[in-house]
Amino acid sequence: IGLPLLLQILVVTALALALAQPHWGHSPQTGHRVYVLDASGSMRATDVTPSRFERARSALEDLLARRPPTIQSRVSVILAGPEARLLAARIGEGAPIGPDELVVSDGTADWQGVADLLPSIVRAGEPTELVILTDGADDGAAGLSAADTMTFATGASGNVAIEATASRAGGGGEQGW
Repeated sequence: IGLPLLLQILVVTALALALAQPHWGHSPQTGHRVYVLDASGSMRATDVTPSRFERARSALEDLLARRPPTIQSRVSVILAGPEARLLAARIGEGAPIGPDELVVSDGTADWQGVADLLPSIVRAGEPTELVILTDGADDGAAGLSAADTMTFATGASGNVAIEATASRAGGGGEQGW
């Protein structure tokens, strides 16, 4: 074998390895991560600084920065407010998630709506990780099985949001309850 033929074989081998994209060490992330951000009124509480919602939102942004979607993986984001909203569905590498859409509400979280959205974004046989960012003020998120839950509250307080008010005319003027 002459030197020119040996160099050609080495070039072809190097090109084949480059096209195969072998990976040593940690394997690339695959699968689908679904983040559910609790946007209920109780997340407005300021027992953590600046608020439960802002702390959870910041944690979500950190998670997305540390483990961004890749060519092999997908990310979805659901906002659990009075109506569950799918903000990002199976986004891949380089796709933005608009932080302006991550806003807290005044009502309760629609956990059933979250459960109803999941089948539309989860594929059979695909490894899926469900992460819920909540204050745990209600137990609705517990119904979402196999979820990692990150809680943002100081202690086991109940739902601290005012969810509804009403008034009626009484004998001594208006009364509220």
